[in-house]
Amino acid sequence: MKANIEIYKIFDKQQITEKFAKREFIGKYKYNFQYPEFVKFEFQQGNCDILDNWETGQFVTVEFDLRGREWKNKQGELVYFNTLVAY
Repeated sequence: MKANIEIYKIFDKQQITEKFAKREFIGKYKYNFQYPEFVKFEFQQGNCDILDNWETGQFVTVEFDLRGREWKNKQGELVYFNTLVAY
């Protein structure tokens, strides 16, 4: 999938585990110009450095995969979440 967005906010890289790192950013998506959407994307592993070349206010085309997971929380309930993984 692709989206044309304005970079709104860039976060620091997070080392989640010894083998997994991610870096998140917020894109301002203007599907409806009166009510823009603020969408969180993330780069993973070696792709985290891509954000070093971007800055807030810059317009970019982001290619991404939509991923979803099922996870059991501490109470034993199933929880679902989505991630937009940019590349």
